[in-house]
Amino acid sequence: MPACAAPYQFRELSIEVWAEGQQQWRNEPQWASASLRHHYRYSISLRSPGKLEGASLLDPDPRRRIALRAEYLRRNGLAQLKAAGFDTEAPDLAARVAQRQEQQSAACQDEPDCLMRISLQYSTLLAIAQQPDNSQLFAGPPRYLFFFGYPGCRNQVQAQAELHLRGEATRTQARGQLKPYVVEVQGQSSGSAQEQARLCEQFTVVLDTQTQRLSVDNVYLPAAWGQTHRELYGHADDSLHEVPIVPGLQGWAQQQLREAPLSGERSETLPLTLPPDGDGSLLGRWQGQGRFRLRWSFVASGN
Repeated sequence: MPACAAPYQFRELSIEVWAEGQQQWRNEPQWASASLRHHYRYSISLRSPGKLEGASLLDPDPRRRIALRAEYLRRNGLAQLKAAGFDTEAPDLAARVAQRQEQQSAACQDEPDCLMRISLQYSTLLAIAQQPDNSQLFAGPPRYLFFFGYPGCRNQVQAQAELHLRGEATRTQARGQLKPYVVEVQGQSSGSAQEQARLCEQFTVVLDTQTQRLSVDNVYLPAAWGQTHRELYGHADDSLHEVPIVPGLQGWAQQQLREAPLSGERSETLPLTLPPDGDGSLLGRWQGQGRFRLRWSFVASGN
């Protein structure tokens, strides 16, 4: 999401998520018992252009939220048009952009690299110029600050996960053919360079300065990687894998921060009915419970 010109206001978003659970699997005569423990923690520096807005980019109404985002992008894009020398108040703005693109393309004299460069430049400008003006969407009393991630932001990431599963399985459904069904995983990560770079660019947080509450667009959970030992139907395998996130955990954490105080902690016990190792090929029924816990804060910081 584009940001306006400095000066910026900076805040640090810190999120910590835990999950612990027990599960049982039955598909007679097959069975298994599993325990899992996951812990995700990260902090990220976000910045705001500092302008109070009359509506929230994270409005709870999905259609209005889409329209607000489109208008915010259009409004920021007008600065690009002004920098390119266009009168953004002109009623025929799109026609003027298209005309200049045609003129500059002609000057390329059919040189492919030049034509490609002009096409890429003006496709963005023309898309902005063609967007309808919906500035009335932001006409409410100014109260919202928008915070975004930005390239090279300061952040820290940590993920830990473990899974222990023991049971018996068979291909033939015959009790005499039961063989060990084992999954053992120990994983952790402090975030790859690519993951940290993505983390810097994918967040939107809205602060309501009137109620001092926040809305978070994307409650991210970093990947934990670890050695996985798996035994099934008499075959064993050891390899490095990304540990699957506990089903439902990310959605639950996101729901808690759609509208929340600037800091806090929440927990809830929920059913676990999907395979803990992400392997849905085995038929049968998983049952269990998981205790989910979330802690967060959004505090002023330097850049």
